[in-house]
Amino acid sequence: MRSIAVTSQSEWRDFQFFDQEPWSEFKREVARRGCKIVGLNENPDLIVVFNHKNPGYLANKEKFKGIDKALVIFEPAVVAPNNHARSIRSRYKAVYVPSAMWKMEKEDRVFDWPQTSSEGIEYRDDSIIRQDRFVMILGNHVSVGKSELYSLRREIALVKDLPLDVFGPNWNESTLRSASRGLKSLWKFLIARKFEITIPNKLSIRGKSVNYLGKVDNKFDTYRKYKFALVIENSSDYLSEKLIDAVISGTIPIYVGPNLEMFGVPADLALQVSGDAPSIQEAMGKLMNSREVQGSILLAGREFLNSPKYLEMVNTRALTKLATMIVSDLQDGQD
Repeated sequence: MRSIAVTSQSEWRDFQFFDQEPWSEFKREVARRGCKIVGLNENPDLIVVFNHKNPGYLANKEKFKGIDKALVIFEPAVVAPNNHARSIRSRYKAVYVPSAMWKMEKEDRVFDWPQTSSEGIEYRDDSIIRQDRFVMILGNHVSVGKSELYSLRREIALVKDLPLDVFGPNWNESTLRSASRGLKSLWKFLIARKFEITIPNKLSIRGKSVNYLGKVDNKFDTYRKYKFALVIENSSDYLSEKLIDAVISGTIPIYVGPNLEMFGVPADLALQVSGDAPSIQEAMGKLMNSREVQGSILLAGREFLNSPKYLEMVNTRALTKLATMIVSDLQDGQD
């Protein structure tokens, strides 16, 4: 029986969550396909690396020499540029990405980003009294990546008198701390030899006029308190769980990110905006003043959550398909 070891998403050690949903489904699918999950020290036939970790890779290079390795990328270039460096990817026998925009070679395999299951957490009950405001539940991160959208989050948060409440980590940190994270991001890009960079703006908003209300314990419970949501992706080249989480929660989203239809998601699932804070402000006014647009987006959200496409994207199904691809490629290589 062929065996597969899987690393943690942040360190070069065994992945720890295969006994929890949705990851247990990944493990079950590996077994259904005639393989098994083993530890890194159990002489696996394949090591699946969740996000490239350069120190761990180099430290274990000799130890695991001769064992095939596959790279599964979960972080965009704005967060982990190493994942997107051709020199790094060339070390792996296979590369799996959740966005066609991340492909570098025609052999790269594309899988759906694992989306949250709506079962048990749908908040579309008309009896819920929601604030007639926007909510943004996003982190205030810093990156020098050219496709970063963190700067736009800060720009819109600083617009005065917007009906917008902001939640998430790092919004109240010092300028020094923000600058430090910017320098750390720059170092990551230089190490990865990726030089398409930008200078992030408005690094710190501490002490400025932002309606920041802290972190959240449960984003769905927070979303259900609001009628509208502002969803700005980490970067403009992939669709994460952020928009679908807002849709599941029954909010009416404005969305900034890649074209939704590129990911098989209906364009009318949100009011999509590109570009800058003035465009977002204009979209906010349009959405708040049009019951017709609000109703259309809510209806599109309900239909999407009942669609075959969404069911294919739900985390358990997406990870099942990822496991299927990895095992099939391993077995094909054996042949």
